[in-house]
Amino acid sequence: MLDLLRDIGLAFCPASVRASNRPNSSLHVLWAATLTGVLQTVVFSRWLVHSVLAFLAVRAGQYGNVLQRQNETTQIWFFVVFGFEYVLAHPLAWLLVYLSFEGIVRFAAGLCISEVIPSLPVVLGFKVVYRLRSRGTRRDLRAAATVPDALEVLPGERMRIAAALAKTRWKASLTIAIGGECYEVEGEEQGRAPRPYIYVLRKAPIGKALRGHEEYDLAATVKQ
Repeated sequence: MLDLLRDIGLAFCPASVRASNRPNSSLHVLWAATLTGVLQTVVFSRWLVHSVLAFLAVRAGQYGNVLQRQNETTQIWFFVVFGFEYVLAHPLAWLLVYLSFEGIVRFAAGLCISEVIPSLPVVLGFKVVYRLRSRGTRRDLRAAATVPDALEVLPGERMRIAAALAKTRWKASLTIAIGGECYEVEGEEQGRAPRPYIYVLRKAPIGKALRGHEEYDLAATVKQ
């Protein structure tokens, strides 16, 4: 049951979310998108009609005396104008119109071409969440960039360097120049915040062929 409810929820989500959170059944997601499209159209179109009728009832009470003196055609035109006034002046009406139309599109896409069309409000919600997460990630990276490395000299002409940010270029093929000496990566360890990336370096053999070279700035380290 929970898997079915999860698949129904994924029917409203963008393809990127379905790719990272695989549904229990792709067929369930397709049928959920198709059937909820019908349900979406029915619910929001009825809500729209009810809201318009309530608005027209208010306008009829305000202009009842004027409308009673007009012929039937004029009265119909008045109500048409009031209907457009409601749609144009009320943001909720725009949302209800869109969601009703979106339901038709989701139903037709699922039935005719077997395609899952996500719901735009859900897509926008995920975009906002991703934007906030990426902003938080960039903020964390900027904060981590201000944390200097910690260097520890080990026996056997080795050293351990703990860093707040991963040194993606530091592989076994890279030669790292530190204080005029050449080192290579012997291994990596997992550390604790604020320096979770730990690299163990050893003296590079003199005759080693250089496939990559990097100068390491000792001024950016904190010696322990």
